[in-house]
Amino acid sequence: MNATIKAPEGFPFPGSILASQPFVLKSVTALLCLLLPASPLIAQRRMSVIVNVEGVRSDRAVQFEPNQVVYEPQFEKGGGAGIGINWFLSGRVSIEAKASALSSRLRLRRTGNDFFAADLGRARIYTVGAVLQWHMLNAGPAIQPYLGVGVGRVLLQDVEKRTLDIGGIEFDNPTGLILNAGTMIGLSKRWSALADVRYTPIETQARARFVGTDAVTEIDVKPLILSLGLAWHF
Repeated sequence: MNATIKAPEGFPFPGSILASQPFVLKSVTALLCLLLPASPLIAQRRMSVIVNVEGVRSDRAVQFEPNQVVYEPQFEKGGGAGIGINWFLSGRVSIEAKASALSSRLRLRRTGNDFFAADLGRARIYTVGAVLQWHMLNAGPAIQPYLGVGVGRVLLQDVEKRTLDIGGIEFDNPTGLILNAGTMIGLSKRWSALADVRYTPIETQARARFVGTDAVTEIDVKPLILSLGLAWHF
């Protein structure tokens, strides 16, 4: 039986995303290099390939000066897909490297002397990161809860669309801590289902620069990502 999988409208597959985003590709490559320091050692350890679907929510806090014209980008809830590799250092400790591609509707508000709002369509958010995970139970039980902590980078795609009185939006890409928790449910010796949540309480805020103006706004980028997926163990 042949099956064809189509991406949601306005959202590319992870492969095409990585090909079109050199920084994402380099970041994922660097993370994988960290996980693959020596092939003989890896051959003695358990590894998993993870593929999942994800939903994301971002904070909307914006800092600005009162009584000034303010541009406020707003990311709505969105979703996408992720892929990663989890390398077990021992029965309870593993390192997971993962990249995700997410799509979210982006709106822009301008307040000050007057008020305008515009819908900028679908924005793309990419995340790359590495997490050290602690699995609470030794291998064996069907349900394996885990906790993790690591570091990740959030990549916000610049917007090249003229609206209101701007010619687009340029975003900074912040890096910060990742807090992670989840459960692995064994389906067979080779396959497991995953339910995972990760939060990035990034301390350094991203900047949004509005093309054609002198306006710069600091925005909180703290994505909460919920995911369901499958892991293949080898």
